Formats: sequence, C-alpha cells, structure tokens
Amino acid sequence: MNDIFSDYFAQRDNFLTRIDARLKAVFVIMAIILTLFSQRVFVPWCIILLVPAILLSIKVPVKIIIHRICAPLGIALSILCIQTFYHGGTPIWRLHIGVLSLTAYAEGLRYGYAMVLRIMASTSWVLFLSMTTSLPKLLEAGLWFKLPPAWIEVCFLTYRYIFVLLEDAKTVFDAQKVRLGYTAPFRSLRSLGVLAGTIVIKAYDQSIATYEAMMLRGYKNINQDLAPMERLKTADVLAVFIFGLILIALALNS
Repeated sequence: MNDIFSDYFAQRDNFLTRIDARLKAVFVIMAIILTLFSQRVFVPWCIILLVPAILLSIKVPVKIIIHRICAPLGIALSILCIQTFYHGGTPIWRLHIGVLSLTAYAEGLRYGYAMVLRIMASTSWVLFLSMTTSLPKLLEAGLWFKLPPAWIEVCFLTYRYIFVLLEDAKTVFDAQKVRLGYTAPFRSLRSLGVLAGTIVIKAYDQSIATYEAMMLRGYKNINQDLAPMERLKTADVLAVFIFGLILIALALNS
C-alpha cells in the first residue's frame, strides 16, 4: 500500500521529474480534455500504451503501474457492465439467473467500451503526472496558479496522514488476523467493520492532535512551508515544444 500511494518514484532525478510542475499540470489537464472529447478509439488506445512505456523508460516497476490502475479499471469495468445491460435497443444475448433476466445490448456495449477507454486513458495521464511530479511540487504549482490556500493545505495534510492511517490499519488488521478474525465470511465482514470504525475514530483523534500541535507551534498557513516556483529552464522550453506536439497530435486525431 505504501508503494501505491507513495511518490517515491517522483522523487527520483530523471528527465521527466526535472520538468517544471506547472508545465506538466497544464499539459495533463489539456490532454485529459482532448482525450475525453475524442471520438475515435485509436486515440485512447495510443495513450494507454504510450504512458506505461514512458513510465517504464524511467524504471517504474510494472507491478506498481498495474496496482495503480487496478482501482480505476474496476470502476471502468463496472460502468461497462451497467451500460451493456441498461442502455440500447439491440439485444445481443441474454443472461438468466433464476427469475432474473438480463439482456445485453449492442449500443450499450459500444458506448461502455468507449467510456472504458476514455477512463483508462485519462487515468494514464494522471498516473504520468503523479509518477513524475512530487506532491510538494504540485502544491507549489497550485499556489502559483492561485488555487485557494485552504485546498492546498487540506491536500498536504491528507497526503501526509494517509501513511499514518495505513500503519494504524495494518496494526489493527494484524491483531485481528492473529485472533482468527478472517477465518469465516461472516467473521471477516464483522472484522472489516470493526477495522473501518477504528480507523475513522483514529482519524478523528489524529485530526484534533494535529490541529493542537500546529497551533502550539505557531502555524499560520501553507505558504510558509512551500518554496516559491523557480523560473523555467532550457529543458522546460524543450518540454513545452514536445508537449505542444503531443497536444496537436491529439487534437488532429480526436
């Protein structure tokens, strides 16, 4: 779980992590917009294949890439199922489960397939940004773009305490496991409920403790913890040119 949420790979020094965070953020946002409005399946497929290839070139393990796309892939496949069975008018096959009958439609399958491709292509762009840009740099870029400081502060604290709560969850899970809390389906469901409730309580207690500690140390706002953005370098100008070519290619093929 730490590998999935961590920005360890974004902390490395390579040609992608050295590019200014502002440029990458603008590029990813524009690329996602063009991807979502694309009418051809060729474009999302190219993105889905291109982004992992780029990440592999900077030595990001395949396992980490797969872990990070599993959650959005599950959501996309759920949407595909819903669209296939509840949208359209041309039946292609029927599924009978007892008294329940489900009909798959050709229009829904095509529409769901297109949605899956757009979701996964957009997720690939977000994955590219998160694996090549550390969170502090993204927050610095957000302040430069005049995003509300309160939003930046919440993002910073949320990311920080993800790992604290993960450690707490692991401790509770291990304690439940050695007490045979997951040996039967009903017992496992009950243990998961206890685990979820415990983490919510710990998160509430941690929020109060963190607030009091920050106030005692004279904390005022997020601006005092983030460095100002640097000027664009020569490599950034080259990146603008390359990003521009990619966006033009997406626009021409959408």
